[in-house]
Amino acid sequence: MDPVQEFNASAHSYDAFSDIQKEVGLRLLGYIDGLPLEVDALVDLGCGTGWFTLEVLQRLRGVQEVFGIDPAPNMLSLWKERLPQGKAILGKAEDPKVWEGLSGIDLVVANSSLHWVGDWQALVDLVYEALRDGGCWAFNVFAKGSFGEIARALGIRFPAEGFLSLEEVKGLVGERFALLNFEVMQLERQYNSLLDFLRFMKGTGARTGRRFLSRERLRRAEEDLRKARGGLRARAEVGFFLLKKG
Repeated sequence: MDPVQEFNASAHSYDAFSDIQKEVGLRLLGYIDGLPLEVDALVDLGCGTGWFTLEVLQRLRGVQEVFGIDPAPNMLSLWKERLPQGKAILGKAEDPKVWEGLSGIDLVVANSSLHWVGDWQALVDLVYEALRDGGCWAFNVFAKGSFGEIARALGIRFPAEGFLSLEEVKGLVGERFALLNFEVMQLERQYNSLLDFLRFMKGTGARTGRRFLSRERLRRAEEDLRKARGGLRARAEVGFFLLKKG
């Protein structure tokens, strides 16, 4: 099952399991709160169920147009239920077709979604062309290797192994945008068991490539992690970016 199918399947469980995504989303909202920018048109990339879009709209009074872009139909359906006034666009953020007709945008946001992008160069160019001069792009991304300690203990490959490093992202966006702010967050979350962590992964659509893990494998991995790290801690590196066109 590819990532889009995974997110589509997890649409109705996403909000219940996405505590980490909400934590980094709230931090990203701090960047938006301080923007000296009048926003009439807003785009949310990888908009998911709409939780983050609504939070942004509560902070930006007077937004006239809001667009949600997501490749998972079930996610987009939930977004539309929450934002009936918005325009839902089905497709990947780096697909030129989803950007057709979008221009003069004031603000593009993305919470916990762009690390899944396959063609970053295309995405950077598309966002740049859609924004008006002086428009901004605020987003966060999980870095390559996030949650790697748990993956290694289980002997499996997590999706984050295919993500870009934060320096790679910084280099790509810096080719076209002015970097107003950049911050790195070392996120850590304690779990009672590896099964709890795997439930979080499954519930948010970020499943592992291995479908079956025996209880014995989980037990051994938990034992190794407790000995090496003193507990079952999931660690991730998250980058926060605030960019400006022009």
